[in-house]
Amino acid sequence: MKKFLIVLALLIGIGTVYEVTRKEKVYSFSDTGLIYGNKNAPNRLVIFTSFQCEKCERFSKAVSGCIREMISSGDYCIIYKPVNRAFYQNDDCLNLKYDELETLYNKPSDSGSIKKENEQVLSIIEDELEDNNLSVVPVYFYNGIKHSAIASSDEFKEVISEKQF
Repeated sequence: MKKFLIVLALLIGIGTVYEVTRKEKVYSFSDTGLIYGNKNAPNRLVIFTSFQCEKCERFSKAVSGCIREMISSGDYCIIYKPVNRAFYQNDDCLNLKYDELETLYNKPSDSGSIKKENEQVLSIIEDELEDNNLSVVPVYFYNGIKHSAIASSDEFKEVISEKQF
């Protein structure tokens, strides 16, 4: 019985150490995409999205008020990364969808490179999707931690309330 308790205590101790020291995978992405807010801000929100996806549209609308506040505060850099190559190769479609996004957040601080170099931008974004094994949108990363974008605005606010300064 004594040996059993020692083994049990040892296993519990190992499990506890593992849980305490286990860290979430931290992702890092380029600045390729539509950039809103302060490019040098301590907090980064990276959103992989498709303007043809109903779930992506619902997510964008649900969190748009919160993201507008984030942009205004100057404490955040928000980067939208479009993922539909076939759709975005057509400049008219691309510019139309960016205009829709701009109705939510005003003009991005850096959008020129996307409109001028669609092919290169889309390749970079596709590489980031592949390198990080991302296959579903919408998905967002707050300060490098992955979150499902199928969440309520309250859940989103809870995630971003933990600023990293």
